[in-house]
Amino acid sequence: MALVKKILTVSLALGALGALASLGACGRDPDAFYRRGNLAYSRGETMKAIELYTRAVLLKKKFPEALTSRGLAYERIKDTGKAENDYKKAIDMDPSYAPPYNNLGALYLDSGNYAEARKYIDRALDKDPRNPLAMLNRGIVALKTKDPVVAVNYLSRAVEIKPDLALAWFQRAMAYGELKQWQQAVYDMDEFIKLQPRVAQAWFDRGRLKFRSGDTVGAIADFNKAVELRPGVSAYHYWRGVAVYRTGYGEGALEDAVRAYTLDNGNARARVLAGDIRAAAGDLSGAVEEYEYAAEADPAHAEFYARRAEALFKKGTRR
Repeated sequence: MALVKKILTVSLALGALGALASLGACGRDPDAFYRRGNLAYSRGETMKAIELYTRAVLLKKKFPEALTSRGLAYERIKDTGKAENDYKKAIDMDPSYAPPYNNLGALYLDSGNYAEARKYIDRALDKDPRNPLAMLNRGIVALKTKDPVVAVNYLSRAVEIKPDLALAWFQRAMAYGELKQWQQAVYDMDEFIKLQPRVAQAWFDRGRLKFRSGDTVGAIADFNKAVELRPGVSAYHYWRGVAVYRTGYGEGALEDAVRAYTLDNGNARARVLAGDIRAAAGDLSGAVEEYEYAAEADPAHAEFYARRAEALFKKGTRR
């Protein structure tokens, strides 16, 4: 899923219009190079954008916008060291300018450094209290650090300011899920799907939320859509198998379980699901074999699988 958590420092639409007028004659105008950089970035021409931002920075002594945008371009090519450096330079150049604080915080968020992420995102909000992307990032930090109540607070403010910020709806759904507020979680995922209907992960996550709320039929429908949008994902088949098995349709559930561990040989949970389904159908030998495969895939929990197999032996001999 593409995550929109960082800020390109001017409107690309406005920047593009200015750039089109100056393509042939930038001369030594740093703002023209900057606008052309934004146009190149919007077109996916990342290396060209970096070159143009660099020219802008060389020509203009104080240009935090160009440094921030170049940092974002460096992130796109996975050069996070140079991105971090550009964001920090932009902050040193103009401490009142909010975007590099948010982008640096999001960079640390992506790397799992939640303490630094929170520090810089909070500074971004100090500079710009109504910045919805900073609120989104602050909500994600709270969610990652196991504080869903705080996450809901920030994410709610983000969607109030920018209702089309799809990722804020998605993350708030996850936060409500942590709080076991299933109805609100499903509602938020509905809103995300309205904005981004082709994201398979959203259908899958909404399916899990529905499953946990007791809506098995609704969950299966969502898992079906996730599989349709992105075939070949082991987890999608596993969870659909779990939901189908809850309805009592063992044969269909077994098909999904087998598909799940065929796609991912390390999916021990799918092996256990298949084992449970075979055991319920009276195929004790097949069930034990599935548990043995689960133990091979997940040796750290081998004792658990062995106990599961042993319990079957107490019910009868292997067939």
